[in-house]
Amino acid sequence: MLSILITNIVMSERTGTEMATFELAIALYKKGHRVIVYSPSLGRLAMELCARGVPVVDDVSKIGFVPDIIHGNHNVALATAMIRFGTVPAVFVCHDTISPFDEPIITNRIMSYIAVDYACRTRLLVSGVKEHKTEIIINAVDTERFKLKSTISQTPRTALCVVKSFHRNEHKEHYIRILTEACRARNISIDLVGRGVGNEVEDLSSIVSKYDICFAFSRSAMEACCTGSHVVVTDEFGYGGVLDATVARRWPDDKLSRHIASGALTYENVLSGIDAYQADIVKKSALAWRKLVCSSLLIKKWEKIYHAAIDAYRTTGSFEFEDGNLFRFISGFLPRAISEARSVAVAKHMSNHFIRLDDINSLVDFWPGEMRFRDDSLLRSIMLGAGWSHPEQWGVWSCDTSAMLNIPVKLLKKYGNILHFNCTHYFPSCVEVNKIAKVTAFVGDKPIGVMRFSKKMLSNGNPSIKRLKNS
Repeated sequence: MLSILITNIVMSERTGTEMATFELAIALYKKGHRVIVYSPSLGRLAMELCARGVPVVDDVSKIGFVPDIIHGNHNVALATAMIRFGTVPAVFVCHDTISPFDEPIITNRIMSYIAVDYACRTRLLVSGVKEHKTEIIINAVDTERFKLKSTISQTPRTALCVVKSFHRNEHKEHYIRILTEACRARNISIDLVGRGVGNEVEDLSSIVSKYDICFAFSRSAMEACCTGSHVVVTDEFGYGGVLDATVARRWPDDKLSRHIASGALTYENVLSGIDAYQADIVKKSALAWRKLVCSSLLIKKWEKIYHAAIDAYRTTGSFEFEDGNLFRFISGFLPRAISEARSVAVAKHMSNHFIRLDDINSLVDFWPGEMRFRDDSLLRSIMLGAGWSHPEQWGVWSCDTSAMLNIPVKLLKKYGNILHFNCTHYFPSCVEVNKIAKVTAFVGDKPIGVMRFSKKMLSNGNPSIKRLKNS
């Protein structure tokens, strides 16, 4: 049996990597391995893991034995463990395509780099990991807990929606409204659970089998499917269709990774997902996914990875004192990670990378009558194209020769095809008084109006308030 040290940056809540670490640790412990988890930030999940027989520490120096292998989730936690145990080989696992904590450390003592899907594998490759050192192992589901229900209803009557944390409250309201209205149209009752609605379920397996349909994403979607629920893949960024046996055959390069965004979250799309319900297909889907993600089978893969890493390390030779790479990584990581984390938060908050044109039109219904480009406005994240500065409370400015507004057609129709622009222009002091500047407004490629500015007009304190009509 092996001594295995698993790292994770947080062991507190029931998020994806935390639960993956939790369940992997228990499965390895049940197989007879000595398992310990190191995380610099502990909480209730760590206490629960300790109660199950797996020790968890937030001080790696307290570990009184040398492990055979380090299973590294999250680079900064892995680097700390590798420095503490300078003669132990490691494997690194990438769980996310955007988090700075999933950036791989390039060092010879990491014998294998594991990705949970193809999108994460691509991140490893573009970060400098050699292709022959990468492998994909998907997250497992404990099929002993998520048992297949004995009877699958011929007609769906109940639905469960697992609502994860949303980056914008407007998106969450839109998401819940679309699902609720679609279920109501098909006489299906719907319950909401999850951190996003303040109703986090400690054990999803205890309730999910009661529902005919489940709206979920990622791990929760796989777990629900294994119980015999009809899973419609949805999250705040899009609609991924139905999780069926065909998807299982293509996985992991399919709907549950970052490749999910194949469609907009619309009432029509959700209805089509509900209407795809067929009891026999639901059962086939459940059987296919249970076979694919069964934790007992995937644990064997992890054991094989560990033994191969240990053997390769012994064959290659000792890399003791080769940890200059780790030192350089750690010394520059925190400033870089803080900056990257902020950038990720801004990208998610503004939704520039995730909101598609179809979503823009569907969100128009939630915008108030007076829409200002204030700092926290949803409008700023969708309508401001290239050429604009960062929005402020009073509005937004540009110093480029041109700046783009992305005006949804539905928005124009909502306000009778008439838009009111309150604009002004700032001239340098050296510009002559009769200097003229202009702003041309377009909808698509069609010009709908021109605003003209003169230095003389603006010096008299008269901004341009223009009424533009789209015919």
